[in-house]
Amino acid sequence: MGVTGFQKLAYNLPGISNLGKAFAGRNKKMQLKLQKAGKDITAEIYYSALILALIVSFMAGLIADLIIFGFFLPFLESQGVGGLPAFLEELLTYAIPIVTTALGFFIYHYLGVTSTIKERGKKIDRTMPYAVNYMAAMASADVSPAEIFRGLATQDIYGEIQKEAEKIARDIDLLGMDLMSVLKRAIVRSPSDKWAEFLQGTITTSSSGGSLKKYFDVKAEEYMRDARLLLQQDLQSLGVMAESFVTVVVAAPLFLIIIMAVMAMLGDKAGEEFLVLIVGLMIPAMQFLFAVLLKDAGKM
Repeated sequence: MGVTGFQKLAYNLPGISNLGKAFAGRNKKMQLKLQKAGKDITAEIYYSALILALIVSFMAGLIADLIIFGFFLPFLESQGVGGLPAFLEELLTYAIPIVTTALGFFIYHYLGVTSTIKERGKKIDRTMPYAVNYMAAMASADVSPAEIFRGLATQDIYGEIQKEAEKIARDIDLLGMDLMSVLKRAIVRSPSDKWAEFLQGTITTSSSGGSLKKYFDVKAEEYMRDARLLLQQDLQSLGVMAESFVTVVVAAPLFLIIIMAVMAMLGDKAGEEFLVLIVGLMIPAMQFLFAVLLKDAGKM
């Protein structure tokens, strides 16, 4: 991922750019985190964009304040609708810009870097059994280790591992580095502990004169066995979630709807209100929650 227009804008603003360079100088680890997240930008550019994102988020909070307290609430009061208590109005005036700024930091920093590193690591771990099988097949044909990684770099099917192999091939071909040094660099920037451990084993096996073919075969079998166990666990988890869905989202609301419908027919207004609440809010909210849980379960 290259430099975006927003990041270019932030880095070209002198004051923000200077602050970004200062933060990058204090936090030397950020450059490594960006590499693990697969972002091909410098820490100076990243921090400059982060500062600009926080400024934009704060300004968005001020605009929201202006709309709410300058137009919306006065309009409601002019229509005879009661306004907010004075203390709550003052609290919200300060809270909204703070919340929007915190939200901007969360979206840009956590979702943009920290969460991306974890997600890339999971994707690499899921793809490793098949990628290592490919490497074992190439090693059995007496292909050199450097050529194996070059070949892996051309296989888009392996996703994030293909990107890591692409960087390894680039360091060998463009920088003229030897394979062992390149693999050591790849270990440091790897977002996956399993991939780093595999590369370290490759270095050890190659340096000690061992057979990479046997090493790749053993690791491929090990990772495939782990993948089968993980798949079984996922299927069991999905089974439990399916049973929970039927109980919580189908049976329980249906039971409540019947009770509330009977109460409404008997003239109880509360039953009618609860019926609307269950159908309009509770059931959609639970369905959305289960959809999120199922999506996360599919990424395990």
